[in-house]
Amino acid sequence: FILMAAFFGSAPVAIDTTAGERERKSLEPLLVHPLTSMQIMLGKWFTVVLFGILATVISVVTTAGVMDFISLKSLGLDPKLTLAMQLNIILLLVPSALLAGGLQMLTSLFAKTFKEAQSYLGLLTFLPMAPVIATMIGGAKAADWMYFVPILGQQQLLTSVLRGESMDITHFVTASSITVLLALAIVVVLTKLLRSERVVYGA
Repeated sequence: FILMAAFFGSAPVAIDTTAGERERKSLEPLLVHPLTSMQIMLGKWFTVVLFGILATVISVVTTAGVMDFISLKSLGLDPKLTLAMQLNIILLLVPSALLAGGLQMLTSLFAKTFKEAQSYLGLLTFLPMAPVIATMIGGAKAADWMYFVPILGQQQLLTSVLRGESMDITHFVTASSITVLLALAIVVVLTKLLRSERVVYGA
């Protein structure tokens, strides 16, 4: 749930800034302003990402608070999220929020209506979880190649932090870099699409 918080938190804003604006006929007037397509798209993207990060922070802090009231000592477990662990989790999930915002905006931009975009994002939300679920069901052990797969790399790091282990800097840099680069590539694609009349008018 912590891993998917960014996807759930940014989805409504991603839809509203793309399919929602086009449906309200406010996207075309926005493009008339003396701003480049990249500036407009970056403004939208950062707004969407902000909500994803806020959702992630709320999820982490809430989970930590709930764990203070859970007692599993009879099972030999004492689940606690220290402040350091919470900060590490938020830090490693920021790239996921960047990717989530980009993917959701890209998907919503092809939807003709707000409701249609909601349907698309409902399916998209679970797409990044496919490799995670596959490795969990298959019982695959952590391997170096996993950190080259967006979301899966963050999941492996998240698991390590939740176990109370120190976060491997090399794996963190690898997973974060690839995820951020993919997110930036999606923003470039979004910027080019914003210059298309077919996309702006929803033809």
